Amino acid sequence: MSGIETWSTNPALNNQATPYGWPAGMAPNAVEPTARQTMASVRSWYETAEWLNFGDTPTYISASQFSVPGNLTARYHVGRRVQATNGTSTVYGSITATSYSSLTTVTVSVDASGSLPTGMTIVWVGATSAINTSFIPPLASSSSSCSGNAATATVASSCSGNSATATTASSCSGNSATATTAAACSGNAATASTAAACS
Repeated sequence: MSGIETWSTNPALNNQATPYGWPAGMAPNAVEPTARQTMASVRSWYETAEWLNFGDTPTYISASQFSVPGNLTARYHVGRRVQATNGTSTVYGSITATSYSSLTTVTVSVDASGSLPTGMTIVWVGATSAINTSFIPPLASSSSSCSGNAATATVASSCSGNSATATTASSCSGNSATATTAAACSGNAATASTAAACS
């Protein structure tokens, strides 16, 4: 079944034969099945909306590389998630490199040290871009230093900033700071359950 990956952002190009397009002068009895197909295509996309199929034709190169026609390095950029299938096996991974020379070559780190499926036929990219993303990255759970407003570090040698929290820290300063185990903790509204000094 043809889906929205075959549609164009140019209305004039959405003139494929019915029921996958709306050609000029289409027969009246073709309107209903074309409308139904349009609804089915939108619904199919909606059920997996976190993955985008742009209709690119992938070619398997190796366990960690595939290519797509044209210069699509902006679409297949480093850090973006991908899903690939050959109809039998489906894998997920993250793009680690991309380059263009007559076609776009994409290098992927497949999850769980896996491999891209040989004979892959479809590739999707994550709906969330890795560049200027709308997704809020997770807070650091372990770091040698953490500073900034509303920062959180569960293991840190130093952590400063407003509303900062450190569960294990040698020093923690700032307003509303909390340290459960600290050699020193100073600041307004500070709490230390185990501390040599807290002022």
